[in-house]
Amino acid sequence: MSDWLHCNICVRLPTSSENVPFFLTSCGHIICQQCLEKSGVSSCQVCQKAMHVLEINRLLRPEHQMYFRNPKELLETYVKNINSVLDFQAHHRSRLMKARQDHVIFRKALAEKADLAEEVKKLRQHTQKLEDL
Repeated sequence: MSDWLHCNICVRLPTSSENVPFFLTSCGHIICQQCLEKSGVSSCQVCQKAMHVLEINRLLRPEHQMYFRNPKELLETYVKNINSVLDFQAHHRSRLMKARQDHVIFRKALAEKADLAEEVKKLRQHTQKLEDL
């Protein structure tokens, strides 16, 4: 169990010997089932705001589960995901640069081909003039 999780009303800690469920309120507080039953579900006994509750268990959605994960593990997961994103984007950036370079080389080759064709045409005309002499 974590070293920080507790009921924000009675300061009860979750233990393996007691199977008392804990709940996360929509206002961000943690309340044990016993305090929830005493106070009711309509408003938070910590901040008096209207609330709804989610039981803290393995069925929590990921956006809620992350608050109960070890920050080091959470960071490692995020770093791994960020590295995957960076690798993916770098791969596609590299492909784009190669395609652009290939396009530039192709355009230069076409221009050179056109220049050479023009030069061949001029040389043929020059040869024809020489033959006509």
